[in-house]
Amino acid sequence: MNSLIKNIINHKNPVYFISPHLDDAVFSAGSLISHLSKKTSVTVINVFTRPSRSAPTLSAKAFLSQCGYNNDRKLFLDRIKEDENVLAKLRVKVINLGFIDALWRKHRSTWLGRFIPEIDHTYPTYRWHINTGMVSKRDHHLINLLGTKLKKIVSNPDAVVFCPVDIAKHIDHQIVRDICNSNFTSLIYWTDYPYSLSNSTPYTFIQNHFLKVFSFPSMKTKADLISGYQ
Repeated sequence: MNSLIKNIINHKNPVYFISPHLDDAVFSAGSLISHLSKKTSVTVINVFTRPSRSAPTLSAKAFLSQCGYNNDRKLFLDRIKEDENVLAKLRVKVINLGFIDALWRKHRSTWLGRFIPEIDHTYPTYRWHINTGMVSKRDHHLINLLGTKLKKIVSNPDAVVFCPVDIAKHIDHQIVRDICNSNFTSLIYWTDYPYSLSNSTPYTFIQNHFLKVFSFPSMKTKADLISGYQ
């Protein structure tokens, strides 16, 4: 794997880390981002970076509570700011695409949904919907739109793309992985941290796609960067 990194550096390939959420790239590949940012052009693309403007589901409320917030827009604004602060320490360009996080994604707006938000949401619960690895057909338009946007941003034929292999078994991680797998050939996957501590590696996907899966060894640098996320 070191030969892959050396090759990127020797050829000054522009590098893109496609991050499902605002902390995934640094949590999983912070040391590698730091290393490459000193050698070539690095861009972090955060995909799902905002909530919807509707009432949150019980799962979304539980997530807010775990984060110590009662306002979802405030939470996401603070997460964007802390991500910017962490990546500002490196020579990294940051692009936030502004797609709606799975916990907040809706497929309709009904009168009853104002009282029972789960009725209108694409993924009503975290455990039984988001954490299943089963992408809803209602996300197909989002998937097509995201694929088009990413191809437009990553237009340089010499670019190398890094994305999650989806050890997380999270809908947003899977969507990003599958879009990258469909659209980019110079592609390297990272192991999703901290999910890799408890979830099993998707060996079937790896074997079927002959993947290059990467875990960079320098933990000290990554730990320092992760400390910037509350």
